[in-house]
Amino acid sequence: MRLRNYYIEDREKAVQEGVERGIQQGVERGIQQGVQRGIQQGVQRGIQQGVQRGIQKMIENMLLARFGTIDPELETIIPSLLAFPSEEITPLLLQLSRSELLQRFQDNN
Repeated sequence: MRLRNYYIEDREKAVQEGVERGIQQGVERGIQQGVQRGIQQGVQRGIQQGVQRGIQKMIENMLLARFGTIDPELETIIPSLLAFPSEEITPLLLQLSRSELLQRFQDNN
């Protein structure tokens, strides 16, 4: 009977250790996956922000080249211009006059 009790206790202990080990491995795997996902999202967000900043610089440079300065009025249309695909922005910045740009894009703010 004593031997049987030891066997049951050992078996229960082994099962408990297995459960604890499984939980620990699951937690570690979940943390690792979360970290990887966070890194991927951070990289993607960084790339998107870099691209957006590059387009903004292009817009600012084109406005400077066309009009010599970016006054507060022109500055207000930059966010509206950023909403357009870059291939559509370039012709607009080259073709429209200052007043046409302001009229067209100040309405979008």
